[in-house]
Amino acid sequence: MNSDTRPDNDDSFAAAAAKDPDFFVVGPPRTGTSLLTVVLNARPDIAIAQDTSVFSEFKNAAVTFEHIQQNKYDGLVHPLISFNQQSTAMIKSLRLNFSSERHMLLMGLYFSGLLKFHARDTFVDDPRKDRGTGIRYLQGIDFTKIYERLARDEVPVREIFNYIIHRIITKAGLKGSFIGEKTPSHALLSIFLADIYENAKFINIIRNPITFIGSRRQRLDTTIERHCYYYNYNIEQMLDNPERAIFVRYEDLLSDADKQCRRIHKFLGLREAELDGSLDAGVYPKYVGSKVDPDRDRKNLEFTSEQEREEIKSRLAHIYEKFYPELLSG
Repeated sequence: MNSDTRPDNDDSFAAAAAKDPDFFVVGPPRTGTSLLTVVLNARPDIAIAQDTSVFSEFKNAAVTFEHIQQNKYDGLVHPLISFNQQSTAMIKSLRLNFSSERHMLLMGLYFSGLLKFHARDTFVDDPRKDRGTGIRYLQGIDFTKIYERLARDEVPVREIFNYIIHRIITKAGLKGSFIGEKTPSHALLSIFLADIYENAKFINIIRNPITFIGSRRQRLDTTIERHCYYYNYNIEQMLDNPERAIFVRYEDLLSDADKQCRRIHKFLGLREAELDGSLDAGVYPKYVGSKVDPDRDRKNLEFTSEQEREEIKSRLAHIYEKFYPELLSG
C-alpha cells in the first residue's frame, strides 16, 4: 500500500489513507523516544508523527464499547486489551460504515478519546513541550471529512489510522515521504502494530534501567519493584525480530548520534546520512533542545541510591545480560 510520495493537501483523504507508516519508533516512556524522533526527523526525507495516541485511544474505545455493549462495568477484559491474534484479525478485516449504529458508537468513542488526549495540554502545562501542541494537531485533522467518508463508504479502520497520522505530520510541518510514528504507550502494542502493518519496521529504544527509573521516579513516586515491573513489561511487549526490529541504546544515541543514525538508516533501507547542523526540537523545544547533549543523562543517577541500583540490577538481570552486560560488574 505504500507510495513514494506523501499527499500534502487536505482534500486527498484516499491518498493519505492508503499510505501506511513505514516504521514505528517504540520505547517505554522515559527511554528517549522524543530525542530519537527529533534526531531522525532531522533528515528531510523522514517524517515522524509524535505522540499521536492513534492506536492506544482506539484500544481504549474498543474496551469501552465492549463494556457498554454488555452492560458491564466491573473490569471486563476485552481481547483488544492484549490485541491477540483473534482481535488483530478482526481489526484487519473491519470495514467501518455509519449505516451501522455499532460503528457510529465505536468511532464516536474513539474520536472523543483523541480529542481528550490532545486537548488536555490546553489546560495542563507540560514542561516538555509548548502548550497547545495537541490543539494544533486536532486542527490538522478534518473529522468532518472522516465522518462524510464513513457515511458514504465502507472504510477499513487502518485507513482511518493512516489518515490521522498523515494529518498530524502535515500540521507539524514535516515534508518527508518516509513515514514514521512515535507514541511511547504504543510500546505495549508492538505485536499488534506488527500484525496490522506487515511491512513496517520497528526502531526499539531502550535505556539503562537505573537511569530510566531515576528519570521516571521524578514524576511517579512508587517502589523500585514496581518501576522494574513496568520497565520489564514494556520490554517484553516490544518486537524482537532482527528482520523487522532494531534495538538502539539511549546511551549510544547520546554518545554518538551520527553512528546510530547511520545504523538506523541502513536498517530502514535508506541511504546512510550524518546529522546536519542543529536539531529542530519540533513539539518539544523545552525538552529535547537543539543538540544531543552527552551529559543529559547523568543527573538521573542522583535519584537512585547505591542500594537501589543493586536491587534494580538484580530484578532486571536478564535485561542487563542482553543489552548492558558491561554494567553488570560495575
